[in-house]
Amino acid sequence: MPPTEKNEPEVWDSSSANKHATLETNETSKQSSDQEPIWIFGYGSLIWKTNFPYTKKLFGFIEGFTRRFWQGSVDHRGVPGNPGRVVTLIPREKEITWGVAYEVLPDSVPEVMAYLNHREKGGYTLHNVEFNPKDKSFINFSVYVYIATESNKQFLGDAPMADIAKQIAKSKGPSGENSEYVLRLAKAVREMGVYDGHLFDLEKLVSEELLNDRLKKVAKASDLKELHTLNKSLIPTDKDSDRQD
Repeated sequence: MPPTEKNEPEVWDSSSANKHATLETNETSKQSSDQEPIWIFGYGSLIWKTNFPYTKKLFGFIEGFTRRFWQGSVDHRGVPGNPGRVVTLIPREKEITWGVAYEVLPDSVPEVMAYLNHREKGGYTLHNVEFNPKDKSFINFSVYVYIATESNKQFLGDAPMADIAKQIAKSKGPSGENSEYVLRLAKAVREMGVYDGHLFDLEKLVSEELLNDRLKKVAKASDLKELHTLNKSLIPTDKDSDRQD
């Protein structure tokens, strides 16, 4: 059901969609048969790289979850044997996760869901949660969200933040550098005017890793240049051979 203005009598029944952190996996065919728009909640790359048609978007949050870089990625930001790390939602009482809800019209639902099911095939399943719009002229409403739970084989789980940053800084996959994912997500969330400690701390650590890597490459290039200059100075020239010592 789409959100409605507060002055309208129709309200969303929160009991039908497991308020807060309760999860229910939903068949995508159900959405395609509904004759009203659906809403998709994005909390990761969907915030800054949507790539599907939508008619409206709202900033807001869902309750009972926290965003964490605990999901492995071997199809987008890493490769088999060297997985990247991307975000998933971890159930946490009293926590909230900010993101964006996108309205998809009925005619576009089959196309959009087929695209998203393929995009999120690396361990994510579809769930239904309650969305709290930042714009308080709208009431809370139901959204669909993709979550990679601990049961999927690509789930990596927690690790020291420094280790996560190192893994991200060196990982790359078909969709690009893993570090790009972190930096663009942090920028998008910051532009929403909200704070995410885990994300922003990781952004800082990843940026430091990238800087250190660049400095090492510059130092190595400089060393090679100096070595090349030294080698040239050690090679006798014609002028040197003509000298009589």
